[in-house]
Amino acid sequence: MRKMKKRILWILGSVVGAVLLALLTLVVICRIRCYFPDYISAWRQDSQFISASFPANLEFFRNGFCTVDGVESNYKFSKNTVRIGEKKYGVSYDINHMTLSNTSGSASYESTGSAERYRYRIENGGAVVTYHYGDQAILVVPNTLGGVPVTTIESLRSHSVASLTLPNSVTTIASRAFWLNDNMKEVVLPESLHGIADGTFEKCSALKQIVIPEGVIFIGEKAFAECTALESVDLPSSLETIGESAFEFCPMLKSVVLSNHVTVIHDSAFRNCVALKSVSLPNDLTSIGSNAFWNCAALTEITLPTHLSSLGSAAFFNCDSLEKVVLTSTITELEGSVFDSCSALKRIVIPNGVTTIDDYAFAHCSALENVLIPKTLSNLSAKAFWDCSRLAGLTIVTDNPAYVCRNNALLSVDDKTFCYYFDGSQNSSYTVPSGVETIITGAFTDCTYLQHMIIPEGVTDIEYNAIEVVRHCRAFPCPPVLRIVPMP
Repeated sequence: MRKMKKRILWILGSVVGAVLLALLTLVVICRIRCYFPDYISAWRQDSQFISASFPANLEFFRNGFCTVDGVESNYKFSKNTVRIGEKKYGVSYDINHMTLSNTSGSASYESTGSAERYRYRIENGGAVVTYHYGDQAILVVPNTLGGVPVTTIESLRSHSVASLTLPNSVTTIASRAFWLNDNMKEVVLPESLHGIADGTFEKCSALKQIVIPEGVIFIGEKAFAECTALESVDLPSSLETIGESAFEFCPMLKSVVLSNHVTVIHDSAFRNCVALKSVSLPNDLTSIGSNAFWNCAALTEITLPTHLSSLGSAAFFNCDSLEKVVLTSTITELEGSVFDSCSALKRIVIPNGVTTIDDYAFAHCSALENVLIPKTLSNLSAKAFWDCSRLAGLTIVTDNPAYVCRNNALLSVDDKTFCYYFDGSQNSSYTVPSGVETIITGAFTDCTYLQHMIIPEGVTDIEYNAIEVVRHCRAFPCPPVLRIVPMP
């Protein structure tokens, strides 16, 4: 029992000792910060109030040495004073400003950063910044570190920086360099920059606007993803490529004007930009990736450029304000769900050159009433216009070699194959046209208005799931089960 009590007392003593040691350490740190503040930085006199009686430029270092207008000296801080060489000054300070005073007057200084505030390495004759010590709201990265120009920002992650200025010597910003800087509201990028790397500004949730300088040719994957406050982006004329998910989930972004040099918009580039009302696509654009404008709910009109050859699946999925789409004849395939759930789209003209329309390409387009099919179309999925509740048929040019549309149905040109019935006609009864031999899979999928259907004797093959059970009711009570009656 005594041993147990001793052990308990020893454990309690250890815990109390650790807590006291932590408190003592905290007090020491606070006193050090009070009497020896984080002056480890460079300062210059405020340009509006130059005082020749005071140093123009100062830089303090941790080892007690400093430079005064380029001349090395020593320094020592106390609570309200600082001795620089043989001179003693009164001092007041915050993170970004310092005031020195003596009997001749006072001088105001602004922080310009310092080698001692940065962790960096020298590569290929330039400084690569990897870390910043400090909590300034306004950060101006110096032009040189270690006597060489700053050329690369590898990482400057900070929750305190609200305004960041990079020097014109910087040519490269590494992937995720500012990732999750959630207080950063503005950034001044250098004119020497060549590209915006993957994830550079990802989750910078306070960033409202940004100007990308001329000379930048690419914006990388997720470069501005989840910048939830971003309202405007000025893109340069030099830009050629917008990477995958580059502006994904930027719900405040309202408009985008792309330069004539942009040739590729990768997958999900503007996915879920719900406030995006207008997009200007350049003539030289050749590819729009899958989900590129997925759920851009405010987008009302889109004109695809004449050189576009690839339009990815679900590219404009759920753009439910989209009323007008102008397609281009250079596209040969409309991939799956490309305009799925565009519920405001009333009319679409499929241009000559398109040969294939895949599953669900225009599914759930509840306002769609008219579709013009060209002579080049030879492969039309039975589910391409699935659940288009107002679509009663297609307008097919007379010289199309594959399809005809009659009696609210899509048929093969020889009338032998029944491809699809358009439920938008809202018929309660229907007779399959004579001459039909095969009813293909999905031909009568979810025909919620049909109650009675007559199939003629000539039909010899009804494929699997050609006539599916009614699953959805447009009115209550539900209509009776569909009755299929062979023609006598």
